[in-house]
Amino acid sequence: MIALVAIAVSAVGWLNYRNLEQALLLRARDRIETHTRQLATDLEYYAASAIGDVTASRSAVALHGLVRARRSGGIDPVDGVSEKTWRDRLASRFVAELEAKPAYAMLRIIGLDDDGRELVRVDRAGPNDTVRIVPEEGLLTRNSRSYFPETIRLGPGQIYVSQLDLGRRNGLIEAVHRPTLRIATPIFADDGKRFGIFMINVDMRRAFDRVRSSVLPGETIYVVNKQGDYLIHPDRSREFGALLGKPNDWKADFPHLASQAGATQGSADIVLDQAAKPGGIALAPAVLAGVEWVGVIETVPNAVIMAPAASIRNTSLLVGGIAVLCAAVLALLIARSLTRPIVRPGPGRFPRCLALFRPAAPDSGSHLSSRSACRATSRIRANGRDE
Repeated sequence: MIALVAIAVSAVGWLNYRNLEQALLLRARDRIETHTRQLATDLEYYAASAIGDVTASRSAVALHGLVRARRSGGIDPVDGVSEKTWRDRLASRFVAELEAKPAYAMLRIIGLDDDGRELVRVDRAGPNDTVRIVPEEGLLTRNSRSYFPETIRLGPGQIYVSQLDLGRRNGLIEAVHRPTLRIATPIFADDGKRFGIFMINVDMRRAFDRVRSSVLPGETIYVVNKQGDYLIHPDRSREFGALLGKPNDWKADFPHLASQAGATQGSADIVLDQAAKPGGIALAPAVLAGVEWVGVIETVPNAVIMAPAASIRNTSLLVGGIAVLCAAVLALLIARSLTRPIVRPGPGRFPRCLALFRPAAPDSGSHLSSRSACRATSRIRANGRDE
C-alpha cells in the first residue's frame, strides 16, 4: 500500500510539474518577445527626431545667409550681413538645440572648400560635458572621414545615416566610449551647386543605458548589428569588437538567429540553453533613422523560468511525504491488529463448570471437553433464568 501511495503521489506531482513547465515556458517566451519589441521601438524613437531636424535645417534662414555670404566673399549680398555674423547666429541656434535635446552630441556645418573644413561646430566637449561653441582655431577638416564623401554626393533632399559606431575626438576613438549615429544631408546653393553638409551626431548612450537597466535578474540582453558586432553585451569588452581590434560575431554565438540579420520581422522561440534545458530566446529588429539595422536579443534560461515553480514543487514533495508517512502508520496499525494473539481466559472464569466436568479417564471413551461442557452448562442456566 505504501508503494502504491508513493507511486500515485509521484505520478501526480510529475504531471503537474510538466504541465506547469510548459505553461511557464510559453509565458516566458511571450514576455521576452514583447519586451524586445518594446526596446527596439524605444531605440527607433530615440534616433527618429534627428531625421526631422536634419530635414528642417535645409530651410534655415541663417544657413542660406551663410551660403550666400561665403560665396560672395564674406558679405551676404541680400541683406549685407557678414559671414561671421551668420556663423554666430547658427552657433547660438545649435547651442539651444543641444541644451534642449540631450540625445544630440554635436551639430555642425562642414564646407566643401578647404578640404572639407568645418564652418560651425557645437558639441559637448566643454568642462563636465557642457555645451560649447568650438572656436575658429578648433575647427577641423573632415574630407578624410567616410561620411563626408558619402553625404556630399547625395542629391537634394536625400539623407545619409552612418553605421552605429563609436564617437571620435581628433580622429581617435574617445576613451569613454560614446555609441554614435551620424545623420547628415548635403547643402546646396541657390544655383544648385554643392556647398557642404549639415550633420547631427546622435549620442546613443542614454538609449543603451535604458536597455541595460531593463534586464531582469538571471536574464541577458544583447544589441547587435547586421555586420556581426555586439553593440551591447554583458561583457563590455566584447562591444564594438571590430572597431577596437577584437572582432567577434554574434551570429556564431546564436547560429539559429544568424539568418535574421537584417530582417524586418522579429521572432521568439524555446531552445536549449547552456545547461541543455529548454529556455526562451527572442530577437526584435530596430531600424534607426530609417536605415541602420540593429537587433535586440533577449535570452532567459530554464532555471529562471522555473523559479516560480520551486515553491510548488517543494510543497508537492512535502504533501507527498506526509501522505506516504500517514499510509505507513495506517498500514502498521492494521498489521498489528491482524497479527495480535488470542487472549486466554484468566483464572476464576468458568470455575464451577470446570469443577463439575472433569476430564474423563482416558479409557472411558468420552471425548467431551471441559470447556464444551462449561458452555453447555452456561446455556442451560441462562434458559432456566429466562423461564
